[in-house]
Amino acid sequence: RRMMTTTSHPFASSRLNRERGLGGTGCLARLRVFFVALALLVLLPFPKAAMAQDAESFKSHYEKAVALYNTSQYERAIEEFRIAYEMRPAPIILFNLAQAQRKSNHPKEALEMYERYLAGNPPDELKEETQKYIAEVKVTLAAAESEAKAAQEKAEADKVAAAKAAQEKAAADKDAAARAEEIRRRMAPTRPLNIAKWSLAGAGVLMTIAGAVMLGLDGRPSCDLATGQKLCPEELNTKLGGGILLGAGLLSLGGSGALFALDYKRTHDGALRAQVAFGMRF
Repeated sequence: RRMMTTTSHPFASSRLNRERGLGGTGCLARLRVFFVALALLVLLPFPKAAMAQDAESFKSHYEKAVALYNTSQYERAIEEFRIAYEMRPAPIILFNLAQAQRKSNHPKEALEMYERYLAGNPPDELKEETQKYIAEVKVTLAAAESEAKAAQEKAEADKVAAAKAAQEKAAADKDAAARAEEIRRRMAPTRPLNIAKWSLAGAGVLMTIAGAVMLGLDGRPSCDLATGQKLCPEELNTKLGGGILLGAGLLSLGGSGALFALDYKRTHDGALRAQVAFGMRF
């Protein structure tokens, strides 16, 4: 057997020189090895204890998640599955998380978890089951999207209909106010035609009465009779004046009647037009 010398191995001489440079006899190197071994002996149990503690914590969260899922407490199960996955990202936890999200009516999040699980190439049995759930969730999402779209369209249609109804109501109120003002103006007691007909009627009545009275007084004595006197040489002559007043009164009453008829016609026709317009409007 060939022995390897310091000159025959390129790293042997350099190693020997380093040991001689640290003390000549290699004591410092041996002391360093001792401390390294001691540190390993002291620190080695801690990683094992930490790993055991992490495993126990993972087991606790996972078992709690499964128990919550089996009792239909899906929202709480989702939180526990997430914590367990952060501690140990096992692919099957993604599937369980997707199941809990699907049953808690979170189809969008469930679809994401199913697809992440499927990307990890699961066993064929779970792969087919996952694909079935993905198709089911997609149908749910499509139906929800369709319902949301229909609700939005209905809300927009209701908004347009409400705006149109408000506009039509405002126009109808404006027209009704205008018609009411027109009727009020036509039927107001201060109208010139109304004043004229009543004034002429009053004057006609007064003149008719006065003319009739004067005609009745015509030919009557206008003096005081003395004792024994039977005839009065003076008599009232009111026939002409009474006739004139009576004629004027009758003319005034006739004119007043004509004004009453004209006013009635105008008022009646205006009200009738307003009713016809109102009926055509509604």
